[in-house]
Amino acid sequence: FQNKYCFWNQLFENWLISCFSQLLVQKVIKNGNLFNALFLKFSGARDSLYRLSLEGLTKLEKAEWPAKQDKISLCITKGQSEKDCRNFVKVLVSHNDQLLACGTYSFSPKCSWRPIEAIRQVTEYVDGRGKCPYNPRANASAYMNRWT
Repeated sequence: FQNKYCFWNQLFENWLISCFSQLLVQKVIKNGNLFNALFLKFSGARDSLYRLSLEGLTKLEKAEWPAKQDKISLCITKGQSEKDCRNFVKVLVSHNDQLLACGTYSFSPKCSWRPIEAIRQVTEYVDGRGKCPYNPRANASAYMNRWT
């Protein structure tokens, strides 16, 4: 598949994933200058995060973030569907050079702080209650002010 705007092989490899839940476009300013080449796009999906380029949506980095099996089992035992008992990333917020990502984590919300340019690294995990919905079908909006 190809059209005049993009080639399929230039798109990030998981183009069939249908569970993208959040999108964050981050502009990077270094030394007081805005660098267009450093505009970054982040996408949250089921059990993973992606850092994508704006031009061509090429995958720059993928971070796996599945819920642990014991959380999935407990979630199913409590009557939720196996499909919903995963980690759906619902909140993506940037703060300086860090990314706060929050997921449903099998109906037990969890957040992580990650460096913007290395999203596979986790600098800190925090409780996601009050920051992220429990249910993957719930809508979420997030805002972080400079004092947070």
